[in-house]
Amino acid sequence: MDNKKAPLALCEAYEHACLRRDVLRCSAEKDDETLIKSEEECRSLEAAAIAYIREQRRFSGLR
Repeated sequence: MDNKKAPLALCEAYEHACLRRDVLRCSAEKDDETLIKSEEECRSLEAAAIAYIREQRRFSGLR
């Protein structure tokens, strides 16, 4: 993946995962197992995005 597209792809994946999670939260028919997996996916993608941003700041000298 192109370095310039990586942050955008990561943000889009995070946004879509969180939207799916929100739909599950609001669903009339609750599926706890699917909701838990969706929550884990959101947290994982959020952690990846934060790690990516920190790494970019470290190499660019930004703080």
